[in-house]
Amino acid sequence: MCIRDRVYFGLQMEALKERYPFIVQAFEAPGSELNFARARIFNDGCVLISHLLCQPSITSSSNHRSTTVSKTSLILSSNPIGSEGIKFLAEALKQNKTLTKLNLRLNLIDPVLCVD
Repeated sequence: MCIRDRVYFGLQMEALKERYPFIVQAFEAPGSELNFARARIFNDGCVLISHLLCQPSITSSSNHRSTTVSKTSLILSSNPIGSEGIKFLAEALKQNKTLTKLNLRLNLIDPVLCVD
């Protein structure tokens, strides 16, 4: 990834963190479950979740302490997530070794569009 792409990606992540602050807060919070049921997360929110799932640790914005990411359950039921968002999550799950439960019920996923 060239420097320009890294800068763009960094700016994109910052914009997503501003749009979905509750996602970042949930990753920073103690506990193993991430419950985003009915949270109105769209495909771009899945980009942020995927990015955070691939991080070994997250530095808290409030106290600047590093927290190890070890979430085991991700609940995304009843959100307007489409096939594009699911592709990002699928890529993140290839790297994340702690997540054991994923709930995607009642989303806008078209299984035909998820096949590459």
